Amino acid sequence: MLGVGDALASIVGKRVGGHRWSGMSGRTVEGSIAFWVSVIGCAWVMRMAGYAEVFSTGRYAAVVAAGGMVEAVSGQNDNLTVPLYVWSMLVAVGM
Repeated sequence: MLGVGDALASIVGKRVGGHRWSGMSGRTVEGSIAFWVSVIGCAWVMRMAGYAEVFSTGRYAAVVAAGGMVEAVSGQNDNLTVPLYVWSMLVAVGM
C-alpha cells in the first residue's frame, strides 16, 4: 500500500503539484494528499477482498497522514523511514 502511495504521490506531485511544503523540500501538498488517499483506498480494497484484517479507518487515516508528513519534510530516504514510521505507529495505536 505504501508503494502505491509513494508512486502516486510522485506522479501527482510532479504533474499537478504547485504548493511545496517548504522551499527546501521537493514534495508538494498535492502529492501528499494523493499519498494519503491512495494508501487508505488500497487498504480498503484489500480489506474488502479479505486480504487485510478489520481496522479503524480513523486511526489508520491519522497514522497515514502522519507518515505522509514524515515523507514531506524528511531529508532521509523516505523509502526506508516512512514504512518503518508507519508500521511503528500502527503497532503503537493497536492496529
